[in-house]
Amino acid sequence: MTRRRENRSTILAGPAPALAAILALLGAASCVSGGAPTSNGRQPAGGSPGASRSPSTAPAAADDSMRILAGAAVRVITPVVDPAGGPPLRMAGFGPGKQATGVHDDLYARAMVIETGGVSVALVALDLIGFFHDDVEKIRADLKARGAGLGYVMVVSTHTHAGPDVIGLWTPEGASVDAAYVARVRTAAADAVEEAWKRRHPARLSFATVRQPRLVKDSRAPFVVDDLAMLLKIDTPDGKDTIATLIDFPDHPESLGRSNSLISSDYPGYARRSIEDAFGGVSIFVSGAIGGLMTPLGVTLDDPETG
Repeated sequence: MTRRRENRSTILAGPAPALAAILALLGAASCVSGGAPTSNGRQPAGGSPGASRSPSTAPAAADDSMRILAGAAVRVITPVVDPAGGPPLRMAGFGPGKQATGVHDDLYARAMVIETGGVSVALVALDLIGFFHDDVEKIRADLKARGAGLGYVMVVSTHTHAGPDVIGLWTPEGASVDAAYVARVRTAAADAVEEAWKRRHPARLSFATVRQPRLVKDSRAPFVVDDLAMLLKIDTPDGKDTIATLIDFPDHPESLGRSNSLISSDYPGYARRSIEDAFGGVSIFVSGAIGGLMTPLGVTLDDPETG
């Protein structure tokens, strides 16, 4: 399937407001059910749930109408790279026609589902540069055909520049994006969401934010940097087990740079692995507002192990 050049301006790298969508879900459910609970299950004064707490927590309530259910699941979407005998796999970034020579680390479709007050939302994040809207609609149609009782399905991309070009922006004229691989990604995304839906059980949510100015810089004028990292943590009601975490950070996944020719999820993969090592559960990364251009290239960091 050839992705025509004139359609490329319609691509979004992956909408940042995943946390906002989840908060909107909880807000909508609370309006229907009469308000969101605080940590003791009572209505907060002034109708602002958890406004004075940092990090804030929205635990599962005893009232079934406000009970929070959540689940998460993962599928691998790493493409096959065969420089010797297979078709060329073109990478999504740092110039057109660049071919992958191997795999550094796996790519994933990582999904979470949250349901409360009869309203549900699914989020599946793909380790890809972007995904066309018609492919997103096919994922939604697939899930509907499977009978998943989901309300809204959000499909986002981490925007890694070390993944395959699935939108045609870096594929030479006359060549085609690998339609079979795109179909495989659609199926894997639907599989992950369906499993997350089936695995949902009572949960509580916690939110935290932190500034990370040393991890990002703006490479284009005007120089405006958003260095806010946001975390949603989903635990069992007793807080003993983590179901999932959602990281939102505005920084291009391109830390491997122009010389890299290996398929990789880039730094989001390492961030997720660190979070999973610390808390357990399924960790999901989404990119914030990275246009303009937020990048890790050129930042100076100390080695976390040696200093």
